[in-house]
Amino acid sequence: GRLDEAIDFYQKDLQKDPAKAESLNNLGNALVEKGRVDEAITNYQEALQIRPAFAEAQLNLGKAFRQKGSLNEAVTHFQEALKINPDFFPARFNLAIALLQQGRADESVPHFQKALEVASNNFALHLNFGLALFQSGRMEEAVAHYERALQLKPADPGIQNNFAWFLATCPKASLRNGARAVELARQASNLTGGENPIILHTLAAALAEAGRFPEAVETAQRAARLAGAQPNPELAAQLQSELKSYQAGAVFYSPDPAR
Repeated sequence: GRLDEAIDFYQKDLQKDPAKAESLNNLGNALVEKGRVDEAITNYQEALQIRPAFAEAQLNLGKAFRQKGSLNEAVTHFQEALKINPDFFPARFNLAIALLQQGRADESVPHFQKALEVASNNFALHLNFGLALFQSGRMEEAVAHYERALQLKPADPGIQNNFAWFLATCPKASLRNGARAVELARQASNLTGGENPIILHTLAAALAEAGRFPEAVETAQRAARLAGAQPNPELAAQLQSELKSYQAGAVFYSPDPAR
């Protein structure tokens, strides 16, 4: 955790021998931890100029680009890491996540499946695979992965919130479960202090699906106030739109990705 000292030692090492790919990669990692992502990218690129078949540097460069929101570049470097080492789980997992973030859920699915072959007990893998399957229209399969993620980490508010949103707003009626969605969303809210507008947004949708519209209206109003104060105008606007539905006794459902 003594990042400044680590950076100083790596820089001194590279002054003696600028062609140490391992030191350039490790310096990049320390710089990322300090929030100096652009400098880290330069170091990863220099490491790869010295050692092109350096899978870990390709992975780290991809992660740095993903952190900056440059998803096309991130995908390219994760793919390059996998060309060097097809069994490199972190590159496979990060590639799947980046493709999902790009809206390329169908392309992400085989990478999630491949990653599961070596990390079947990774809760984050199951959670994101569930989201990818949902966005691919494979909703029954998505449920199994949400359940597995929750089983692996039952007190994780992120899993609780994501699964609650699925159960409350799934466009397929047979998969909705308002009562369970309320339970999970309340657990997530309690674990995060009750002031998270994203989780309260989910709780409002769950309450509506459970037919508890006055509570849904109150919760959505509270979430909108919190979102506006953060500020998170996109979420606040979405909540205002959904609030009108709840006030009219109507439930909000996610769009069907198959349509």
